[in-house]
Amino acid sequence: MTQNGVMSHLPAYLVGALVAYFTSVGVDILVNRDRYAKSDRHNWQRIVPGAKHWISLAGLLFLTATLFCLRTIVGSAREDAAHQLQVMNGMVLLMAACSIGCLWQIRRIHRANVCFRYSMLSYSNRAGIERLRPMTEVAAISQDAPGKLIIMFVDDESLTLDPDAKGITELCFMIDATKFHYLTA
Repeated sequence: MTQNGVMSHLPAYLVGALVAYFTSVGVDILVNRDRYAKSDRHNWQRIVPGAKHWISLAGLLFLTATLFCLRTIVGSAREDAAHQLQVMNGMVLLMAACSIGCLWQIRRIHRANVCFRYSMLSYSNRAGIERLRPMTEVAAISQDAPGKLIIMFVDDESLTLDPDAKGITELCFMIDATKFHYLTA
């Protein structure tokens, strides 16, 4: 039996289960790649995408795939089916665009390559050049309107970080401790 030119004999729960499985496998591969990535610097803490990034990506990919499968496999038998499928196309495109935005944010965190240890901070600036700086050169830490964390240095260079990334709290503590001499190392 076909509907809208597509085979529609698969039950919706099976399609949903398959979509959920493949989405979770894909996100698991990305998370494990991130977890076991080797740092250039031994025993340095890295800033990596946090749980909110991965959960957002998994949820958006799952919704995109589910809506796409519902649109292609199930279709619609209502009298306003054309309009209903256009709305679903819009929803699929919106979810896909949000997924791409989430992937872009994860890539941005990786490209910044922020590592820290004791009173030293290593990162890649906007030009991709790796910088190694003492934390005593940090002039200020602030947040902009969307909530991004901005670390300003004494030479007016800045480093913009996502506050939801894993390791941001420890980095801010280390900067604070270094600036006020809580650490002896």
